[in-house]
Amino acid sequence: LDFQQMWQRLVSNAAPSFGQISNLIQSALRAKQPSPETNPGGGSYFWLEEVWPEHFIYVEESPGKTSYYKQSYKLNEDKTEVIFEGQKIPVKLERTYVEITKNEGGNNVDKKAKIKFLIDNGCQCNAEQLDKVEDTILDNMVKTIENQLAANKEVADKLAANEAKTKELEAEVAKLKETKPTDNQQQTPKTLEELVALASPELQGALNRAVARDRKLKADLVDQLAANQKAFAKEELEGKSLEELEKLAALAQTKVDFTLAGGAVNHQVVKEEPLVAPTFNFGK
Repeated sequence: LDFQQMWQRLVSNAAPSFGQISNLIQSALRAKQPSPETNPGGGSYFWLEEVWPEHFIYVEESPGKTSYYKQSYKLNEDKTEVIFEGQKIPVKLERTYVEITKNEGGNNVDKKAKIKFLIDNGCQCNAEQLDKVEDTILDNMVKTIENQLAANKEVADKLAANEAKTKELEAEVAKLKETKPTDNQQQTPKTLEELVALASPELQGALNRAVARDRKLKADLVDQLAANQKAFAKEELEGKSLEELEKLAALAQTKVDFTLAGGAVNHQVVKEEPLVAPTFNFGK
């Protein structure tokens, strides 16, 4: 390829500029513009207003009427022609002017406004001192305070969010404390029978037999202690644990037969007899 051919290929592959795209759109609009033959008695004129990467705004002017439209478009494969997509959308032109605040606009904010901003936000200088400061330094001071205010606001927002979250969690905890347990929720066992009921069937049998034996043993100890001593009433003995009753029985020399054969527990009080002294015969 010679230089001219290489240049043409590079130009054809390069993305067109907005100026080139605008010319392609204007040509396409001109092709859509009605001719006097198709619109006798008056024609419409199209011209381009604004161009964006995927749409443009154009004006259609006819006798006694001016309209604005938005039209989507794309380029063909070799980027030499504009293809309109979809229908045109009627739009209207709006233009507003917004007042520049004292915290924006850089050098567009006058010096007095900058000085007031600095003093209002804690600068330890008076207006006369600040008025002697160069504009560049004054702008840096304003920017520094603006950054500090933004950082303070960010911290305050995070603290407020954390406080709100804490209150929300506290409310949830309070709600859970007030919630009464339902029938489906497992309750903490309060009695021996409730505790045994939580065990497996095999274990329940063993536990029930052990409980029955302990209760029978306690009842026998209470009866025998009540009959053999006057220090405790029967009601007091019944309020004591099995371990306490066994100790009292030992102190009272009450012998208990713990034999479980035959299924019944037999408690017997053994009365100790005095020993008979042996007789020695030295005459033989």
